[in-house]
Amino acid sequence: MLAIVEVIIAAATGIWLIPTLGAGESVIFVLTGINPTGDYTNCAQVLSTDQADVDSTPGNAQTVNEDDNDCVVITPLALADLSIEKSADVSLATAGDTVTFTITLVNEGPNDATGVTVSEVIASGFSFESSTASMGSYDPANGIWTLGTVPDGVTATLVIRAVVNGGGDYCNEAFVISSNETDPDSTPGNGVDTDGDGSIQDDPEDEDDGDAVCIEVPCQVSIDIISQSGCNDAGTPVDPTDDFFVVVLNVTGVNVSAQWSGMIADRVVNGNYNDPQTFIVPISSAIAGNVFITIRDNVDNTCTNNVTLLAPESCSNDCLLFPQISTQPQCDDNGTPSDASDDVYYYWVTVAGQNTPSSNWTSIDNFVGTQTGAYNEAVRMGPYSNLEGQPFTVTFRDAGDPDCGVATLLVTPPDETCSDVCAISVNMLLGGPVCNDNDTPADGSDDVYYAYLNITSLNGSFYGWLTEDIGWDSGDGGSYHTNTTNAYRFGPYPSTENHTITIWDALDPECSVTIPLVSPGTCEEGCILTIDTFTPVCDNNGTPFDPTDDTYSFDIRVVPFGPTYLLLGGDLLN
Repeated sequence: MLAIVEVIIAAATGIWLIPTLGAGESVIFVLTGINPTGDYTNCAQVLSTDQADVDSTPGNAQTVNEDDNDCVVITPLALADLSIEKSADVSLATAGDTVTFTITLVNEGPNDATGVTVSEVIASGFSFESSTASMGSYDPANGIWTLGTVPDGVTATLVIRAVVNGGGDYCNEAFVISSNETDPDSTPGNGVDTDGDGSIQDDPEDEDDGDAVCIEVPCQVSIDIISQSGCNDAGTPVDPTDDFFVVVLNVTGVNVSAQWSGMIADRVVNGNYNDPQTFIVPISSAIAGNVFITIRDNVDNTCTNNVTLLAPESCSNDCLLFPQISTQPQCDDNGTPSDASDDVYYYWVTVAGQNTPSSNWTSIDNFVGTQTGAYNEAVRMGPYSNLEGQPFTVTFRDAGDPDCGVATLLVTPPDETCSDVCAISVNMLLGGPVCNDNDTPADGSDDVYYAYLNITSLNGSFYGWLTEDIGWDSGDGGSYHTNTTNAYRFGPYPSTENHTITIWDALDPECSVTIPLVSPGTCEEGCILTIDTFTPVCDNNGTPFDPTDDTYSFDIRVVPFGPTYLLLGGDLLN
């Protein structure tokens, strides 16, 4: 059983005073600490006790080795506390700048450090220029600073000058690779980021035998115009719209990604850095003679640059006209949808001009003659009356220079007229409705009237017309007249009434016409005299035997009938 017993230690004399130690009890004394040099054999013995020790004599450890004394020989490890601090003369630089790095190694002892080497590999973002070491030597090929022995308390420095590259890693690290002595707070060869948090620059949580410096190098894009050609007419010397020039670009960068993208005028382009590329640039994409190029890094969109190219002038200078029908010929009924005789048609043309001296063009053909219009505008051509005709040619010229850009356009007229709406026309012959006295010229009560109608149509059907009129008794209808002299008789209608006739096309009931008839009135006139005669009576004239002077007489009765009659006396009787 281990018992904790209160003890008093006189540190100055090295005496451990134990007032009482019971039977079966034990006490433990722990001594820590070690000096850099000296005797490392540590002995302990019982100096005195109030009771007798059966197998030992207190205080005789130097002459007799008994169980009340013992020694331990300590072989101490050599300690050398190495630390590194790294700095740079600038924190911000750009490609081509020279940066000076200073690596400071300190041996804080307590022993000399031997076999010391330090890793100082130049990061990919720099190119080695020179170095100066206060102790040992530096090999830029493998990035090792060999110091050998660094005495206790000595500080060694390595100064490296490097040029900033256009890309790469701009964090430069230095750390102790090896030391024969133990470093009490660091492990050689385990890099800079010993706590694994990703922070390497002045991180207090990392071990002190390594450090790093990061130089901020802003992203930069450079655009080099390697070459620029003159105008190329693309094999069309009269068409400047396809003229182009060729430019060779080399895009380089500082602290950029692998690729870039951008715009040349309105065209999207991309490529790899330090890889010259050839681009075809339309001259038509130039604005006021300039072509704008903008390049940006594919990763850092804020890293951009731009240049302006002066585009060559167009080399397709021949005058040329390009007429085109923008709207095909369309028939116009001229406000008479049923009369094809006055139908006309129009069409629309748009004429584009290249290198034309004026802003207008003229045209000529065999039907309308001369017409004019502005370039690049839709212009109505016409009116033309040659519907259902053969195709014809229209010739176009520049209005300012008749010899400039002569061009022709073939126009095909519509193959049919457009006044195809059915219309029925009725013409009443004989000046209007005709009265009939029904063979009773003095009796108006039975008078009737008839209408004599000439019925024609425009776009009427082949089957003619129909009607349900009470005055038509020849079937359901009839054929359309082909002249203006023939007529159909409708009636009879009572002379005391007006009447309306409705006629419609046999196939198109919507195509109809209504003819109002106004009664002409009765057609009786004069009077009728009815004469009643009585049996003649012979008179022998007083000579019953002489027949030569016989006469006869008879009586008559005259009965007048009619609207008016006169007696012999001239009185008007009704």
